[in-house]
Amino acid sequence: PEGSIYSAGYGIVPKAVMQSQDLSIEAKAIYAYLCSFMGAGDTAFPSIKKICYDLGINIKRYYRHIDQLVEGGYITKTRVYYKATGQWANIVYTINYEANCIEAERAAYNT
Repeated sequence: PEGSIYSAGYGIVPKAVMQSQDLSIEAKAIYAYLCSFMGAGDTAFPSIKKICYDLGINIKRYYRHIDQLVEGGYITKTRVYYKATGQWANIVYTINYEANCIEAERAAYNT
């Protein structure tokens, strides 16, 4: 609804990710943050500077915890280079909704 906290956008965060014992609280926060930019899609591209500013973390902390998400298969990072301008774009983050790690977590939680 207009004027509500949802009016700036929102996303869906899988419960299996939030219940994972393999991810730090910071990794979960970054994951949830990225989901908030994705809405109903599976990609987002906020800058590292924006992520760090909005979450109140420094860049070293960002890299330490984003690496957990990448190494665990929760997300994929892709850097786009524009030949025409000779510039790099922001990183494109893709959520791996059907990642084996998420299925394994769900199975472990349900046993």
